[in-house]
Amino acid sequence: MLTIPFAPGGVVDAMGRGLAEAARPHLPGPLRLQFRPGGDGTVGIAEVLRAPPDGRTLGLAAVAILAVQPHLRRLPYRSPADCAPIIRVASLPTVLVVRHDALWSSLPALLEDARKRPGSLRLGLPGIGRISHLNVAQLLHMAGVRVTEVVFEGPKQLDGLLQGQVDLAVANQNAVLRGVRSGHLRVLAVFHTTRSPLFPEAPSVREFGYDLTLGPYHFLVAPRGTPREIIGTLHDAFHAAITAPSFVALAAEQGFTIDYQGPEELAVDLAALFEQYGRLVRMLGISDLAGTRMDTA
Repeated sequence: MLTIPFAPGGVVDAMGRGLAEAARPHLPGPLRLQFRPGGDGTVGIAEVLRAPPDGRTLGLAAVAILAVQPHLRRLPYRSPADCAPIIRVASLPTVLVVRHDALWSSLPALLEDARKRPGSLRLGLPGIGRISHLNVAQLLHMAGVRVTEVVFEGPKQLDGLLQGQVDLAVANQNAVLRGVRSGHLRVLAVFHTTRSPLFPEAPSVREFGYDLTLGPYHFLVAPRGTPREIIGTLHDAFHAAITAPSFVALAAEQGFTIDYQGPEELAVDLAALFEQYGRLVRMLGISDLAGTRMDTA
């Protein structure tokens, strides 16, 4: 069983279905999909992590579910150490976008203008505590810039940008693809280690000297305690899946980037991100750990 912790529809749904289809010839048994939305993905992944560690129950997790959400609320799991990573599948880099007719020709130009007019520019966000929010908050902190945050239900921040309700916005790259291709939006920067193949003309934030905590990405997990040999079998099957021509074509169509890591490297990366995002959450003061433990029944 592969659990997708979000509602059907959208890029993660397509990613999960494509991954399952490409992996089936390489798995020893059948693979079914189930959707368990809720709690920004935490409900479905908590269910996966409570399952027996026999390799029969897997989850398609986003990095925020394990590296950010435990810092924001009380959950049945506490950190990435409570899961068994299998394979990193794909990245959905965050991008900073403006309208096509915006005066800023580059990220440095925007930041310089914002520095001269503290709080004047309005930034559209798809929610508080999401990777996109943390990415841009970290950038603004490092740049010494203050803007006015306007929170939308993602991806409606892009509608707000096009309608002039905000001056700039952050979103996953797949969400802005149509607007960029139609000429209505322009990408100023990509929150990733390299430029995005979808927007090769848009620099990475690291090209401007900002070494940021980066994400988001999606990966497969199993319950903690799943035997190493089972993790190895699953890794090999899904590694074959992400290199299959059908999945490569799906990535290009849906706007996500295939981004491989094996289980050991992925575990190290998740642990580091958990610490880094924890410091950022505390700096922003957005944790709500005084609340009650979430009911995932």
